[in-house]
Amino acid sequence: RAYRHVKFYRDDMQGKCDSMVYSSDDSILSMYGTPILWSEESQLTGEQINIYMKDQKADLIHITKNAMIVQFEGEDMYNQLSGKESKAYLKNNKLKRVDMLGDAISIYYSKDERDALVGVNKAKGNAMSIFMKSNKKVDKIVMTPDSEGILYPPLSVPEGEKRLSKFKWLEDQRPKSK
Repeated sequence: RAYRHVKFYRDDMQGKCDSMVYSSDDSILSMYGTPILWSEESQLTGEQINIYMKDQKADLIHITKNAMIVQFEGEDMYNQLSGKESKAYLKNNKLKRVDMLGDAISIYYSKDERDALVGVNKAKGNAMSIFMKSNKKVDKIVMTPDSEGILYPPLSVPEGEKRLSKFKWLEDQRPKSK
């Protein structure tokens, strides 16, 4: 157990919260009180974050209530995903799939095979699943049939459509070393 202004650092993952509990019985690390979790270019936030460990590596990250995942894409560009809760699946400490459940909203900077910006996609739906490539980039997004979205051309994105309402990039709070 750790209380008050908790920070932790691993080469593959960093975190910050008010309090944290690790249960060795079921290998779950629970973060409470404005938890923030970083892994490579991704930032995960919510009211509570539970990290399910397998062989001392993160296997599943469950974010409950007000889940938000932000991925730095480039200068002033952030892929964003929010919803009521999220489940992020990892393999070898790398994000493989993210399921956003309940009132899912995404802003995604779509690029072609040459890494040139195609447009900015904003979508809403009850649930979304995001699949990642081995190079940490988004491979595909699968949405429920009730979803709706719009793809803005790169130079025609309205200023208010670049960020979700709960967007916060908290890189300045990220632990940088042990």
